[in-house]
Amino acid sequence: MKPMPLLTISSKETIEKCANLEVQDSDIFLCSYPKSGTTWSQFIVISLVLLQRKKENLQDVEYGHVSEFAPFFEIDPHWDGENLISSICEKHKLLGRRIFNTHLRGDILPKRVQKGGKSIGKFVYITRNPLDVCVSFYHHLSHQMEGRYEKSLEEFYEEWVNGEIPFGSWSDHIVSYANLMANDEVLHISYEDLLLDPKSCLIRLVEFLELDQIKEKDIMSLLPTFSFASMKKDITRFQPKSVTWIGNFSFLRKGLIGDNKNELQEEIRKDYSDNLKKLVESFEHDSSIARALSMYVE
Repeated sequence: MKPMPLLTISSKETIEKCANLEVQDSDIFLCSYPKSGTTWSQFIVISLVLLQRKKENLQDVEYGHVSEFAPFFEIDPHWDGENLISSICEKHKLLGRRIFNTHLRGDILPKRVQKGGKSIGKFVYITRNPLDVCVSFYHHLSHQMEGRYEKSLEEFYEEWVNGEIPFGSWSDHIVSYANLMANDEVLHISYEDLLLDPKSCLIRLVEFLELDQIKEKDIMSLLPTFSFASMKKDITRFQPKSVTWIGNFSFLRKGLIGDNKNELQEEIRKDYSDNLKKLVESFEHDSSIARALSMYVE
């Protein structure tokens, strides 16, 4: 596995601080490779946690942008010395628990501490069809003002496969979570399941996060707010604050399954699928990771 390339706003020192963070039992880490539904999962989990608070008759908490309660874990501006900046700590105190979104590999996450025979903290890993991720990440990086990617999609694909793009290759990323998946230390949710069967995904999330006050009827009432169309109407809550876009580019672009077929050549798609099959075969002994990988083999 190659070393993971970092964003320009993430220093090695900050990555070390992330790895050394003392995890609390109530912490929630939303882990994913970029463009896998990270912002979507932030919004969903924040909404569920706030609903749990309401059910417990705790103080109502309001927020504007999703990053207020689920900040980007590994960027330099969110750290002050060895600690998280005060504004993040204040928001988490208000919420009553810490939520982070992160693109770090599984082997760089904070060290897992055992308590009562199980690891503390809640880790959710969100995956998406890797070729859809590739196309979406390309459009993201090629439409941002600073650090814009200026080569073709085909060139981007080669660099992405070879792990030369920030956060490395998709396959290295998901493989880094293999041990955590095998030991049931993370909940795996796919972008595709969120889109096709959101109710079941939310039920799994509620159970995993131990939000015991939330019932099925509550989930049903929230579902319409999690639709792509609904989120696009309130886009200012989701657009990255640190990015300036070129032209009229929208961070919430299409939200489709299989859009890579419209942009990547068939030869590229077949080659990637063949390599993915080989990767799946190498993990036959581990049903969790094999299942996560095989759902994307065409």
